[in-house]
Amino acid sequence: MGSPIQIKKHGISTLFNRYSAEGLLKLNTEIWFVTAFIGQVIFAAYIIKLYGGASFRGDWEAWNSFMPHGYQEGRLWSNAIVFLHIFMAGVITIGGPLQLIPALRKHFPAFHRINGRIYLGVALLTSITGILINLLNKPLGSQLNANLTAFNGVLIIVFSYFVYSRAKSSMVSSHRRWGLRLFMAASGVWFFRIGLMFWLLVNSGPVGFDPETFEGPALTILNAAQFILPLAFLEMYFRVEKSGRDLPKVFYSMLLILLTLVTATGIFGASMMLWFPYF
Repeated sequence: MGSPIQIKKHGISTLFNRYSAEGLLKLNTEIWFVTAFIGQVIFAAYIIKLYGGASFRGDWEAWNSFMPHGYQEGRLWSNAIVFLHIFMAGVITIGGPLQLIPALRKHFPAFHRINGRIYLGVALLTSITGILINLLNKPLGSQLNANLTAFNGVLIIVFSYFVYSRAKSSMVSSHRRWGLRLFMAASGVWFFRIGLMFWLLVNSGPVGFDPETFEGPALTILNAAQFILPLAFLEMYFRVEKSGRDLPKVFYSMLLILLTLVTATGIFGASMMLWFPYF
């Protein structure tokens, strides 16, 4: 049994390590991730409840409640692509965050491998079907916005390749980085929704776009930001993580607090205005 002095020193050391620059960065990263995970679970439950429930009842028209051109009578192949896209969107929304939980990777490696393969396959199919939906249907809003969303789909395909190739080559560190990039890009649709709801909340209504035509500069910026900003913040995180200096870690930790507040606000707005009404 250690002496009181040793115990005291150990306690001080533990406290310091917990709230050191590196510990602060880790803590705030985990808080943001948990916040985002909760939001994605709610989004996935909404997809299952609205679209899955409507499909089970045979109420195909319900697809169009918040998805333009979701169901179009007489267009079998188009409807099949949309159905596949929606189903896989629910899978990817849950499967992605599960790949990033360290405890699951450590204690359940088989699950991590199997879920990872499913996630990559679903990510590819979701991107391909999403691009096809944009090609087969008139877009909601401007063509530029549709092209930006399609480009996000291309990024998902590219990132999926690098995730797979790095895993096959046992390049663990590189595999992790590409996996995180894929998660951010694959979450683009979710980021768009919480970003839009955050914008509506802070402005007390639609500003910078027409809610009827769904066109305007605010939506164009948001369509680009749905993947550019998450990826930019992630690249910044990679550099801060490798830095041997405390100041960048502290600065990024403060930024994460702000990002968590923005994310939580967007999740709250999307839950109250988009998702919970369909439960």
